[in-house]
Amino acid sequence: MTTKKGNSSKKKNPKLAQASLGLFSEMDTDVFGSVHDEIMHWTYNNASEIIKKLWPEKDVAEISTKEWEQPVTPTINKQRRLVGFIDLAVSSSFRNGFPWHIYFEVKSTVRPGSDIRQIKAYQFYLENFYRGPFVVVSPDDLFSDLLAEQGIKFVKYPDFLSEIM
Repeated sequence: MTTKKGNSSKKKNPKLAQASLGLFSEMDTDVFGSVHDEIMHWTYNNASEIIKKLWPEKDVAEISTKEWEQPVTPTINKQRRLVGFIDLAVSSSFRNGFPWHIYFEVKSTVRPGSDIRQIKAYQFYLENFYRGPFVVVSPDDLFSDLLAEQGIKFVKYPDFLSEIM
């Protein structure tokens, strides 16, 4: 039996690729769309302003790093495991030098069950030093109150920065 390499008739299924990685988050097809990338780019470019508006009481220094698709890789039974990818991880510090991490999950449509489950899994597996608040960025604000009740901040794209403070 022979198989042809590069057979274009077989399309790769992103859900299967995600499942084979053993990711705990539900199969997130959102990451494969151009709307997701557009919102990611906006969030990346405006991270500092978003953080200052969400937490005006915090004395936050400048952002030190912004990383797209940061892997969450806890050590389980002495082996590193890939849990998933945080869309945008921002590292900063308070003026006193204490580090602070803020995590952004970008969604073109908010699906509260699977999105909250994904964030809770990331929160569980992030090591103590790297724990920090999560922010969902989306044009879909239908479930923003529910996210807030679960301790997850919400930013409505692209209106958030144009709203009066």
